[in-house]
Amino acid sequence: MDSRNFHFWALLATKIKLNLRSEVGRNQLSYAWWILEPTLEAAVLYLVFGVFLGQGTDSFVSFLLVGLIPWTWFSRSIGNAMMSLSGAGWLLHSFRIHPAFFPLVVVGQDAIKQAVTFSFLLLALLIVGIPVTEQWLLLPIAWALQFGLVTSASCLVASLIPLLQDLKFLVNTGLLAVMFASGIFYDAQSFVSRQWLDIFYLNPMASLIQLYREILLGSGLLSLFHILVVVIWIMVLGSLAWLALRHYKDSYARLIEE
Repeated sequence: MDSRNFHFWALLATKIKLNLRSEVGRNQLSYAWWILEPTLEAAVLYLVFGVFLGQGTDSFVSFLLVGLIPWTWFSRSIGNAMMSLSGAGWLLHSFRIHPAFFPLVVVGQDAIKQAVTFSFLLLALLIVGIPVTEQWLLLPIAWALQFGLVTSASCLVASLIPLLQDLKFLVNTGLLAVMFASGIFYDAQSFVSRQWLDIFYLNPMASLIQLYREILLGSGLLSLFHILVVVIWIMVLGSLAWLALRHYKDSYARLIEE
């Protein structure tokens, strides 16, 4: 690793650390918010789907949490990274820093926070009676796949917003559509017609959530199809992000100031 790359990653790690410390300092409940947020979101969805729609069983609680927490990581990172480049115009103009730095800071922050949230998920599963199995040892595979998906999607969105600011509205609408098509609060195996099931799982978050459920809830062996879907999306989104960041590297400062 040459000195330029070393300084980039060192600066990235320092910025992530300082941002997390600043965020904790601004909130009276400090680190507790990292657990309270997904807990409150899960409570709202449980009230709607578990109580009002009569699915309020322990198995539904675990099913819901295993879908909700990965989705929250995905959607929140993209939402947070979306304007990261657009808000860094003066830094890009004043310093020679690669534009990928700004979305990567957001991705790194959220990844650390989600590590805490996943600890809460595992504890919650134990509380509702889900047994620990050897499948749980495969959790790092799903986590690594999601980190790759979050990173590539966040960097792509961040790289495109300065080119067309109105894209942020399309991104928000797209995230809403992906949420309802990811099987967070319903079982796709039962809900989706078998003829459409493979198409349904072409949604990378649907495949990723199914992988989490296969690992944590023991709903079957890991599907190579689901893994390949996520890997292909990572490669496609990551390549597009790399091309955009490379092509517009020297133009972002001007585009943002216009």
